[in-house]
Amino acid sequence: SLLVREIAESSYVWTFLLVGLYGKGKNKHGFIFKTSIYFALIVAAAYFAISEISLAGSRRVRLTQMAENGDKEVINLQEKPGPFFSVIQIGINAVAILGGIVGEAAFTDVFAGLFKWFVPAQYLETTSFLCSFLLITMLFIIFADLLPKRIGLTNPEKISVRLIGSM
Repeated sequence: SLLVREIAESSYVWTFLLVGLYGKGKNKHGFIFKTSIYFALIVAAAYFAISEISLAGSRRVRLTQMAENGDKEVINLQEKPGPFFSVIQIGINAVAILGGIVGEAAFTDVFAGLFKWFVPAQYLETTSFLCSFLLITMLFIIFADLLPKRIGLTNPEKISVRLIGSM
């Protein structure tokens, strides 16, 4: 599919970003760079999630009415959704893995700086990593999964028509 080809062709961009994550060091600009990428990954995951749920939640009757007005791509996709959902799942999982890598790189040092005054040194790294993991997981679940799916179910046919064309 077009989306898979575009992801494969842009793999050098991901490589550049990941090298940039660990090449910045522990300075303010590195943190801003990492958190910016992390939030961009949340937006990308939200896009995949809302596209998936809006197509799955679309009513066939309403899509047929919209197809009469020229929006036939969504109804064709709903008839054979397998490849679309496969690509969406690959995209969601890839973005979530990258989000974990980026988030850990960004937030573990922040938590270590906060906890160094009251967490013993032998537990500092583990505690910081655990808090970073919990924060990353919470942000991804809320903003990249639950919220987009809730929005996608409010008016699934209209959202499907708008988003599916870009995929």
